[in-house]
Order: sequence, then structure tokens, then C-alpha cells
Amino acid sequence: MDSTFARHGATIDTSAKTLVLTKGTDNGWNAIFSYQQPDPTQLILEGQMDGHKVRMDTRLVDPQSFRLVKTGFHWIQEFPVNR
Repeated sequence: MDSTFARHGATIDTSAKTLVLTKGTDNGWNAIFSYQQPDPTQLILEGQMDGHKVRMDTRLVDPQSFRLVKTGFHWIQEFPVNR
């Protein structure tokens, strides 16, 4: 990882359960994934990207569980937030 940012387009076909990513700067590049959603909090993507087999198992995280949301944001903190 080199901290660069890349923009990609996405096309989702819900009937075929596929996700196709495209790269705006390279018309010949794409990544094709099939997806499964075993439950409302889980998404599994499997496919090919840059000639490599890829499998991603993702889980939904409750946004209210994030430290910044729970403690609130303050420009100046009178007391440190100890982790």
C-alpha cells in the first residue's frame, strides 16, 4: 500500500449476483465478482482482479460502535480519551 487513491466505477447485477468494477483511466481493466449475502450483516465477494483470484468476506459494523461517534468530536479536548 502506498497511500494512493484510485477511482473505480461499479455495476451491480442483482439478478446474476455480480459486481463489475471498472477503472476510469483504463478502459481495458475490469474486475468481476460474484457475491453472496448469507445474512443481512455479511457480504462475500469472489472473483478475479488483476489476474488474481480474490475472496473478500465482509461484515457490517454498527456505526454507533465507532469511538469518534460514541465520544463525540471536539476540536479541543480538556481531558484525553484513554483507550
